[in-house]
Amino acid sequence: MQSRASAALAYLLALGVALSIYIGLGKAGNKIGLPWISKEETTEISSSSLEPTLPPSYAELEYSAPEEAAPPADSLPALATVSSPPAPEPPLSYPSAYEETGRYFVQLYAFREEARAWAQKQYWQGRLSQRVWVGVAAGEAVPYKVLVGPFGQRQEARRYLRSERLNGFPREQKDIRLYKD
Repeated sequence: MQSRASAALAYLLALGVALSIYIGLGKAGNKIGLPWISKEETTEISSSSLEPTLPPSYAELEYSAPEEAAPPADSLPALATVSSPPAPEPPLSYPSAYEETGRYFVQLYAFREEARAWAQKQYWQGRLSQRVWVGVAAGEAVPYKVLVGPFGQRQEARRYLRSERLNGFPREQKDIRLYKD
């Protein structure tokens, strides 16, 4: 009895392997509906149903060869006078830059828009005892900084932050161009 059960199990296992190989090779793919292949993937397109991509009027155009420029009678190249454009004048709204190097400042704000930085500078200028600057840090994601200072040391900038009860942090004026006007 045990040998008959083993033989039946072996027969069913062999049948399952043969069926999976048959389906896996794609021989039964068209006869048996395979759930993992969508209808769009099995759609065949005949080449006779394709339309030409260009209308006939464009496909039949012929182009003439380009004309060659005739050299001047004396066969020397003509002198071309090129005047340099006048140097662009800086806009009147931009202030002049100041060089303050090796000093510390208190950074209050950072903005992506220059106008917002100037508005905050105007707001804080009359409210603080130190001078307020707008700095531009080229290459940073948020380039326009509102700074207060300068201070000789980082500790001095921290003391100023605490005394004025400001939210900000001390920052060395490195790679920042300052504007105060």
